[in-house]
Amino acid sequence: SSGINAEYGDSLYKALDDKDDELNIHSQTIEQLKQQLEEEKQSSAMVVQQNEQLGNEIVNTDVEREKLQEEIKQVMTALEQVAANLDEKTEEVENRIKENKQIIAEMDAKTHEAEKARTGLEQWKTRYTLQTNRSAKGISEIIEELSGLSD
Repeated sequence: SSGINAEYGDSLYKALDDKDDELNIHSQTIEQLKQQLEEEKQSSAMVVQQNEQLGNEIVNTDVEREKLQEEIKQVMTALEQVAANLDEKTEEVENRIKENKQIIAEMDAKTHEAEKARTGLEQWKTRYTLQTNRSAKGISEIIEELSGLSD
């Protein structure tokens, strides 16, 4: 009976050792799982922090985009004003070119009239000079004849 008790005791110790080993394995597994859980928490915290940073960057980007859009609107408005002013100035220049062409045409016509008048005056002067010379010659001949008669 003592042999059976000793065998029974040995089997109980062996069972106890097996349970102890099993508990150690479970404890190690629990520690590993706790460590993994802690790593996951840290990883999640980093992801949350990165998401917050990305969210802030998105907000900043949106603010910058809105500023740029406003600047673009201002530039476009300025360009539209410049274009309108350019169109206005172009129209003014075109009108002045037309006026200048009209003035030049009028001046050409007046120059032509003045040329005609000068030519007419030259012809009249030539006729007047010729007539004066003829008259002077005629008067000279008359004076000579009268002089010859008085002698």
